[in-house]
Amino acid sequence: MMRDNRGFIAISVIYSFLLVFLLLMVVVLNSYFNNKTSFDMYKENIKETAATKYDDNTLVNIIKKAESLTNKNPSGVRNEDGVYRYFGKTPDNYVCFGTYDKNTCLDEKISYLFRIVGAFKESIVSENGGNGYVAKIVSAYFWAPRQYASDRNIWANSELKDSLNEEYLDELFKNSDFNQKMIIDAKWYVAKQPELSLTAKEAYQKEMASEDIVIAKVGMLSASDWGFASYFSDSGCPGNSKMDDYRENDCYVYNWIAKDDMDKTAFKTNEGFWFLDNYSDGDVLHAWAFKGGYKGNRPLKSYIVTTYRYVYPTMYIDNEVRVISGTGSRIDPYIIDIPD
Repeated sequence: MMRDNRGFIAISVIYSFLLVFLLLMVVVLNSYFNNKTSFDMYKENIKETAATKYDDNTLVNIIKKAESLTNKNPSGVRNEDGVYRYFGKTPDNYVCFGTYDKNTCLDEKISYLFRIVGAFKESIVSENGGNGYVAKIVSAYFWAPRQYASDRNIWANSELKDSLNEEYLDELFKNSDFNQKMIIDAKWYVAKQPELSLTAKEAYQKEMASEDIVIAKVGMLSASDWGFASYFSDSGCPGNSKMDDYRENDCYVYNWIAKDDMDKTAFKTNEGFWFLDNYSDGDVLHAWAFKGGYKGNRPLKSYIVTTYRYVYPTMYIDNEVRVISGTGSRIDPYIIDIPD
């Protein structure tokens, strides 16, 4: 009899345990499905919020919002006749291009770090929204010295132009899954500038009036880009100072192009770098370059196009490109992406 009672008790304990286990499973599964539903709703809500924020954070909008043109700002963004440009010695205009990883971007051996020249609208081949603006960026590091062109060849048919759009792009993206659709085919205005004793605005007007227009993904900086990158002053640069006179004042010193990261190689060898602007002297083609050196020297000089100077690869970025992280500083550059 005792044996039967023990068996009954044992079976009762087992069934009770199974019943409790099943009840716990019901509670757990019910909680899981409720939480999953809540989590899915939360994710969708986050996506919608992020999408709205993402949509507001186009690189072009961030550039335009950074406008800070006052004499009290040694660096920032100025709006000159509807073109937004970074100026001064140390503006926060750093962006990663070619990688989504900040640490990789900051590795100087790979050269994924770029700087934003500004937001432009004249270089768009076809209007595609974004109020007609696209961002112009330039590599923070020099490409190897190259000839501007060979003999009487113009830049449109030059080996340099082809190399930038083939060899350089292959180098940049060879180990990257970066979305290359961010680069647009842009208009590059190859201006004839017999002399650069001009203000930055005068040089820019001549560039925009040029009939020599090249459609390409990669080009170079124009002389006016350098001129407008200088520290702002009501009475001096870049408004009233001739670019050739920048050596006599702080326009030369407080200029982010060719300063900081951007002078590690070219100026140690006194090679300088090419601008897109050129001119012909009889049968000989010359192009303008930033000579480098130090304050007091003439900053701009023309060279025969067959000489070798360094190159800053420069591109225009689609106006749908968004900033997904970063503050634009040297140690926290913008990370960008483009919607599918």
